[in-house]
Amino acid sequence: MTHAEFAIETKPDLEDAGLRVLYEYWLELGGAACGLPSLQSFDPLHLPRLLPNMWIIEVAPETRLFRMRLTGEDINAIYGRNIAGQYFRDIFEPSDVATIVGRYRRALGEPAVFHASGSVYAAGGRLSVGERLGLPMVGRSGGTDTLLGATIARDRFEMIAPVLVARDQPAFHRIRAANHQPVEIAGS
Repeated sequence: MTHAEFAIETKPDLEDAGLRVLYEYWLELGGAACGLPSLQSFDPLHLPRLLPNMWIIEVAPETRLFRMRLTGEDINAIYGRNIAGQYFRDIFEPSDVATIVGRYRRALGEPAVFHASGSVYAAGGRLSVGERLGLPMVGRSGGTDTLLGATIARDRFEMIAPVLVARDQPAFHRIRAANHQPVEIAGS
């Protein structure tokens, strides 16, 4: 995408067809907005097959902490409970929270498309391998405080040793967006 108000430096190399459709839809919304798309412009019915794998993360205005605003059925199944509305510290292993917060802070702050492939879940001592895409959005506050994304788990391996989140390094694809308004984000 190369509009003066909205440009991506490099395109993520997405393997999953559903993630490619999500990315292309996000690009369309960004082009129409001449910048980062607003979360309000997103129509979930545009991607019905991907909905169970989708998530929305927001920076909660009252705490400046990351909170899961919405999580699809397949994501909740990985955790064995509905994690929508919960803060990262209530979902992830304490030793992983700082790494996860750092990654999502970077995606919103630069802003950048976040793309990870490899270990995508390590919940409950189980490892899932797959692919994750996070797309910065303008949220309810008017700032760049929301990530729209999806995670596709390809293989699930039961009860293996705990996975170090830091081992699989994601790729960040910088965005130039005229409407980017960074927000303050707390550490964890």
